[in-house]
Amino acid sequence: MVLAAFLWFVASLVLFYLAVEPVFLLFGESPSEAARATSDRYMRVCVIVVAVGPFAIAVLAGVGRLWKTMFVFAFLSLGLALMLGAQDGLRELFIPEQPPEPEGPIHCIERSGGDNDCPGG
Repeated sequence: MVLAAFLWFVASLVLFYLAVEPVFLLFGESPSEAARATSDRYMRVCVIVVAVGPFAIAVLAGVGRLWKTMFVFAFLSLGLALMLGAQDGLRELFIPEQPPEPEGPIHCIERSGGDNDCPGG
């Protein structure tokens, strides 16, 4: 159980570092779209590992009849799940926000019988 808990903790830290590192810039530059996409993927995996890890350890402890360990990790997994649910983190993680569609045409359309209102004549 100690090894499983240690691996869960280390994996969470490594995934968080991999998620933050591509978008952490010191000189005011904005990260590229590829860096943001990579960061988002690592952050999603990190949240899944953080949420599922204690539950998996609780199941392993229950199978091994380590009741105190099972209850501690079950309580931890319930607390993490409630925190994620309260922040709507799971919904926003798996349903990316769609950009709004532009209203009307985005280029000039000339109409016959009237003035040309297009920019540039």
